[in-house]
Amino acid sequence: MVRFTSPSDQPEAEARAGAGENKLLLKIPWVDRSKCKRESECKAAAVCKQKAFEVQPPSEEEPGLARDCPLVDLERCKQCGECEKACPEHAVKMV
Repeated sequence: MVRFTSPSDQPEAEARAGAGENKLLLKIPWVDRSKCKRESECKAAAVCKQKAFEVQPPSEEEPGLARDCPLVDLERCKQCGECEKACPEHAVKMV
């Protein structure tokens, strides 16, 4: 499982064709920890058909919240961007 915690940790995926004229950049989801509300019922995770989001266990101190922000399994992720659209807090970004 490949996981990243900040955009700077995420490698830029590139595919070049010919003499470098065509360049494809793949975007991957990143969870902005400053915006994530850590909801146990994460909407971004709920819409992910690939089950790439791993919602963390419930917090013992804060009912209804997870211990931490969800993790994203980049090996499962298909870069569809549905998670970004589903997050009402705008905490999930395709970068």
